[in-house]
Amino acid sequence: MVEGLLSELGTEAEKREQPRQGDNGDATDGFDEEPLSFKEMLGLPDRLPPLRLPSEEELAAAARQSRLLDCLRSLASRAVEHSRGAEDWTAAEVTAAAEALGLPVPETVEGLADVPDLARRWDLAVDAEFIDPATAAAPGPALDEWPSGSDEDVLDVWSDVLGLISEDAFQGEDVDPELADDGAFALVMLFMTRHEGIPAWALRRMVADVVEVEPEEWERWVETSGDLADRLLAILVDLGAAQVDDEIARLTPLGQYALAGALTEDGVEVPILPSAEEMTAGDLVEFAVAAGDAELAAEREAWLQSRTPAEAVDELIASAASGDVEHRVIAMTLAKSVEGAEQQWRQALDDPALAPYAKSALQESGAPDVEPTPADAAWLLADLLSAGAADDQDDLAALLADSVPAGQEAALFDQIWRLDHPHAQEVLTLIGDHHPDKKIAKAARKAAHKVPTR
Repeated sequence: MVEGLLSELGTEAEKREQPRQGDNGDATDGFDEEPLSFKEMLGLPDRLPPLRLPSEEELAAAARQSRLLDCLRSLASRAVEHSRGAEDWTAAEVTAAAEALGLPVPETVEGLADVPDLARRWDLAVDAEFIDPATAAAPGPALDEWPSGSDEDVLDVWSDVLGLISEDAFQGEDVDPELADDGAFALVMLFMTRHEGIPAWALRRMVADVVEVEPEEWERWVETSGDLADRLLAILVDLGAAQVDDEIARLTPLGQYALAGALTEDGVEVPILPSAEEMTAGDLVEFAVAAGDAELAAEREAWLQSRTPAEAVDELIASAASGDVEHRVIAMTLAKSVEGAEQQWRQALDDPALAPYAKSALQESGAPDVEPTPADAAWLLADLLSAGAADDQDDLAALLADSVPAGQEAALFDQIWRLDHPHAQEVLTLIGDHHPDKKIAKAARKAAHKVPTR
C-alpha cells in the first residue's frame, strides 16, 4: 500500500499545484476550510472501508492523557499566574517554563524567541484558546474544557489542536507557503495506510516530493532546521495522535477518529463499525478491505459468535451475490472459513458466479457428489486477479501455480477466454504483460485476443 501511495504522489502533487475554482491562494486554516479538498486532491472515493473505534468515553480518556495538551495547559496557567503573555516573560521565567516542560534551553536566553520549541507551543496554546487571544494573559475556553470538561468537549479540544498541528508542523521561516496544508496531507496518507502504517523514511520522501524548492536548498534546510516529517511525527506522538514503532508510523485510534471526522466533512464517508451483533456481512467484508490479519480475525470471531454457522454463511453468500468482484472474493473467502453450512453452499450452486466457490467449499468438507471443473478453476483465478490479489510478478506466478499444474497453463487460459466473466480479457492481458515466464505470458496474450470472439 505504501509503495502505491508513493507512486501516486507525483501525480497528486501536480494536481495540488493547479489553481482550483474559487481558490484565492490563501493557506488553509484547518481541516474543514476551503480551498483544501482531500477528496479531490487524492482522488478519494465517496466511501472508505469502515473503522472499528473505541467508545467515546475511551477516546476521551485517551485524549485526557495527551502530553502536548498538558504542556499547553501548563503554559496557559503560567501566563494567567504572571498576568502577562509568554512574549513578555523575563529570561528567568522563560527558562523556568522550558525546564519544567523538559524542553531544551540554550546557554543564552533573553526571551521567548530564544527557545523555539517553547515559542511554538505558546503559539499553539493561544491558537487552541487555552489562552484568550485578545489579552494573552486571561484563560481561554479550552483551559476549562480540557481535561475536566465533558467527553465531547475534551475530544473537541483535542481535535482542534490536531487540526492546528496539521498546518503548524510544516511552517518555518524559510519554508514555502505552499506547505501550509502538507501536514494535513501527511495525516491523510497515514490514515489511508491504517494498520500497515508508513515507514518514517517513506513519510520523509512524501514531504520532500511535494516541496517546491530545489533539492540542494531543501537539504540545507533539513540540515539546519530538521526534517519536517520528523517534526510532524514528534508532535503527533506528543499529542497522542500517532505512534512510531520500529520506524513505522501509525495513527492511534484517537488520530483515526479525528481524521475520519475530517474526511467525512470533506465528502468522504468513513463508516464506524457497529457492535458485532448489529454488523452485517457487508460491514465485515468492507472492513476486511483495509484491515490487518489480526484486526480481521478479531472482528470475524466476534461476528461469528453472534450468529449460527448457517446464518453466517447465508449472510456472507447473499452479500457476495450483491457485490463487485473484490467484495465477492472476500465474502466467499470468509464464508469458506466457517464450518457446518452444507445446505447454504448447495443453494449457492445455482448462482454461476458463486458456484465455483460452493463446489470448492463442498469438496473440502468431504462432499462426494461435487467435483470442481476446469472452468471453475478458471473462474476463481479470474476473480482473484481482477480483485487485485497479485501485487507483483512473483505473486502473479505463485497464484497461477496454485491454480493449475505446471504445463497446463494454456489450457486454463483457454477456459478463461470462454467464460462469461466481465474481466476475462483484463485478467489474460495482465498475465500476458506481467508473468515472468515468456511462454506462459505469450499463451495468455493469445487467449486474450480471443475474448471478443466468444
